[in-house]
Amino acid sequence: MNGAAVFSGSRGLVLVIVGGTAFIAILLAQIFGDRLGISQGFGPDPSSVSAIGTRGFLRMLDRLAIAVVMTPPGGRGELEPDAVLVITDPVRALATRERRAETLGGIARAIVVLPKWAGEAASPDCRWIGPVRRTGAARELWRTLADDGTVRAVDEVGEPRITFDGLAPSLPAPQLVTGEALRPLVSYDEGVLIGELLFQNEGLETVMIVVADPDLVANYNIAAGDNAALAVRMVEEIRPPGATLAFLAPAASAGSAFWQRAFTFPYGLLTLQVALALAIVIWAGMGRFGGPMRAPPPLGAGREQLIANAAGLLDHARHGAAVLEGYARAMVHDVARAMKAPRGLGEAELLDWLDDIAMRRGKPAGAAALFARAVSSGRGRHRTTGGFVRAGLALHRWKREMTHDT
Repeated sequence: MNGAAVFSGSRGLVLVIVGGTAFIAILLAQIFGDRLGISQGFGPDPSSVSAIGTRGFLRMLDRLAIAVVMTPPGGRGELEPDAVLVITDPVRALATRERRAETLGGIARAIVVLPKWAGEAASPDCRWIGPVRRTGAARELWRTLADDGTVRAVDEVGEPRITFDGLAPSLPAPQLVTGEALRPLVSYDEGVLIGELLFQNEGLETVMIVVADPDLVANYNIAAGDNAALAVRMVEEIRPPGATLAFLAPAASAGSAFWQRAFTFPYGLLTLQVALALAIVIWAGMGRFGGPMRAPPPLGAGREQLIANAAGLLDHARHGAAVLEGYARAMVHDVARAMKAPRGLGEAELLDWLDDIAMRRGKPAGAAALFARAVSSGRGRHRTTGGFVRAGLALHRWKREMTHDT
């Protein structure tokens, strides 16, 4: 393994970009997590931005400088003694005796919004709701709060008989309740829309304001008519000066909450970052799989090894033609010196003189032909190492025949 860095060049740049994205996502989650909708559903809870959710109700109170917080089902021990608990999704929180004791234990004042609609999620991130239908959960829940109470669904109503300072709600088909223990705050001839109830059961004593129809504070309808002003007036009726409104957050399973957040903004950036980081690690390690590469053979010592290395370099650089031509000239000049050739002869004249001497001594004349063969082998189109070697051997044999008796 060499000493080169694993994450270098383009890989390192991609890793830096991915790490920066993760850092920004963490900052967004820590600073703006509540506004970015990290924990959002499609039901009537205060984190929901769907039509039947009550996120708008919470944000409206926050902008009016009314202290609001989101509290988990088991985290009310940290609330102030005069805090008002707001339950906009009471089906699970108040359905059984154990849950009522857990939810209302130690709470002196509460606002309870009865359920009316049910539906299914209409988006992968569970933020929006599809078609809704009326649910009968309000009747069962109201019986647990008021033994003699009933729930009525009214298609049309007249003017309200009792109101807050003349504020009239705007509801298409209101859901109303009745009960002997309920003190009307906003009511019609057919029943009560907003009422006050003293809930006493198994050691619990909580003053409640009951909202019979959740459409009064739902996202899709809170801005209609006097609904927003009526909701604020209702809060002022039960809230002590300076007290905090604690909206009860929905109880979601840890597994579903994890997977829901893993693919929604901004946690989706973290998921993407993890996926990209794994891809980079795999990418960086792909070239390191398989068997080890063979190490180059070590350089040998000695004259033969030096000659072999030099020959290999010359062959690799395709210098065989030049070497053969130079070898041919060296052979010709060596034979000329041995045969005492006259000085001043040109190359062609020298070759003719050597052929003439060979014929006088009864030897084959081939100097000119061998030299021409060596030059043409080096300059031809089909130049091979075998052809160079054969031409060089022929020159070597010619030299020995010409000089063996000198």
